[in-house]
Amino acid sequence: MRLSRTLTAGVATLVALAALSGCSSDPMEDLGLPAADDIAGVERFVNSVSSCQELEPKGKLESGDVVDPADEAWGVGEKWYCHDEGGEEMALMTVTDMEKFQASLKKESLRQERENGSGGGDSALVGENFAVHPEDDDTVRDLMQGGLLLMACKEKYKAEIPSGYTVHEGPVEGCFATDFIPS
Repeated sequence: MRLSRTLTAGVATLVALAALSGCSSDPMEDLGLPAADDIAGVERFVNSVSSCQELEPKGKLESGDVVDPADEAWGVGEKWYCHDEGGEEMALMTVTDMEKFQASLKKESLRQERENGSGGGDSALVGENFAVHPEDDDTVRDLMQGGLLLMACKEKYKAEIPSGYTVHEGPVEGCFATDFIPS
């Protein structure tokens, strides 16, 4: 009986300590990534490090885009488009569930690999609760220097990362975030 109370007290203490220390099941949650509560916040972030002009609900990318905010499997709340300084389009997304987003990114990468031998929509730049998909390499660099990471779900990308760059495993097996841009 005494041992049972001691174990119960010990378990309660461990649970309390875990709650106080902020332990989470999502290894991406505590990376200090930029956050935005809505599309306006995502647009402000992009404009702080690059350029997001002519914000609109639909864009040219939409026709070949695989992320449909109406599809709850992606965990995307809203999706809008804008143009960078060079006129290239980019998608801005609020992400309500990063684990769903990663799982769908992985699923899409595997589907495209099966269909045409290479991944297409298999990466995005991510903040804490949003994603950006730019087309222009300079815009990608600007956004990554601003604090976003490249989220990918492809082992080939991971194998190309040189020493000194960070790799953070995501909650979905095979997905990771990095500060390296693969060629």
